[in-house]
Amino acid sequence: MVLTNSRNLSLWKFENLSAQDKTDHFVSDKNGGVSSEEFATLNLSFSVGDLHENVLKNRSLIADSLVITHDKLFFVSQYHSDQVLTVTEQYDGNPTKADALVTNVKGICICVMGADCVPLLAYDPVKEVVAAIHAGWRGTASSITLKTLQIMKDKFGSQPEDILLSIGPSISQAKYEVGEDVYHSFLELQGEGSKKFFKHDLVTGKYFPDLWEANKDQGLKFGLKGKNIEVAGICTYSNPDKFYSARYFKNKTGRFAAGILLK
Repeated sequence: MVLTNSRNLSLWKFENLSAQDKTDHFVSDKNGGVSSEEFATLNLSFSVGDLHENVLKNRSLIADSLVITHDKLFFVSQYHSDQVLTVTEQYDGNPTKADALVTNVKGICICVMGADCVPLLAYDPVKEVVAAIHAGWRGTASSITLKTLQIMKDKFGSQPEDILLSIGPSISQAKYEVGEDVYHSFLELQGEGSKKFFKHDLVTGKYFPDLWEANKDQGLKFGLKGKNIEVAGICTYSNPDKFYSARYFKNKTGRFAAGILLK
């Protein structure tokens, strides 16, 4: 990933997506907005206790950087599910809950938010389809990335070899400590083969999942080319000056976002 400047706002960009001329995208961090205190400064979530007007202004700053109006930023209520929503021009707002979005409508920037969970963006330049995915451990264990890619194929005809997948900043394996309950829940959904995504501390009994590799593996299983998958490799917990991290700030923090649109 590279840090870029667009209309005086610094945003992160994936190299594989930046090489495409029919799409635009962004990953925000916590800098450049108007929020204060624990939300300083570019919080994009209405549900964490920030002032409504501050979030609106911050979202407008993102929209301006993409040269779209703020109403073209499409967010939904995320709830750590495997729900994938197809966004159309006729979409009426129901259901409002989802953790992944897919669209082929130009000018709509579909977005997911995070503060340790993995944001993923996908793009098919052949069929001109984009997707945004929010994958915490529950979403990852429920194969939300694989399911989103399958919807791109089933509804829009996307072929695995054409899809670009980008895995954004989130908590790294080294900092993501979970209990035995999470470990067994993950294995129950993903099978014994998913043990490879965990490290185990024999002293504390804690487990450490690698969500980057687990989601990359879902892309590879679907048939994506390894060269078409970009992993940012940026840990939110280890970079609290740049990114919101629920674990680092003990849940008193804002949310950054990742979004993608078709031009």
